[in-house]
Amino acid sequence: MPRPGQPGAHLFDGKRITRFLRGWELDCDDFGLTDVQRCERLPFYCTEEIERIVWCLPGYADSNWETLKLELKDLYWEEEEHEDTLASLNELVRSARNGLISLSAYLLQYEAISRRLVNIGELSTRERIHKLVDGLSEAHKDKAWTFMIKQKWKLLADDPVNDKVPDFKELKEFLSDCLG
Repeated sequence: MPRPGQPGAHLFDGKRITRFLRGWELDCDDFGLTDVQRCERLPFYCTEEIERIVWCLPGYADSNWETLKLELKDLYWEEEEHEDTLASLNELVRSARNGLISLSAYLLQYEAISRRLVNIGELSTRERIHKLVDGLSEAHKDKAWTFMIKQKWKLLADDPVNDKVPDFKELKEFLSDCLG
């Protein structure tokens, strides 16, 4: 395991605690560290200010890894960069619209983020479809709209003609086929 300060060694600076802990645990697993060793060594992989804070935590004093993880998450949650938010989804759509990401990468990332947002009620199925289309090139946008119209999907709440619920998976598969 890399020593503190060596290339490849983790360093917790107070940001992205979940990502740091995920990487720390993977390294500790790879090198066979026990939970007690994880607690003992962790402070040395933090900035000096955070190192002093870790030494004061009950989870550290008790060498209880699960408690220490929870304490760190409670302390540093405000600096967490949440990856699955409407803001991150909107940024992904902007990147795709501006040609900064390939269609295949866009579809993959969009599906993962939007699925979580739909599951927690932040995004409706209809909104999910509309936002996905917003990130497409004009050519792919035209193909997507033509496909959805042929499917007779109800894309607007007050659509008096179409009554079929939009199917995100079906649209994603259609767009994936456009790549080939």
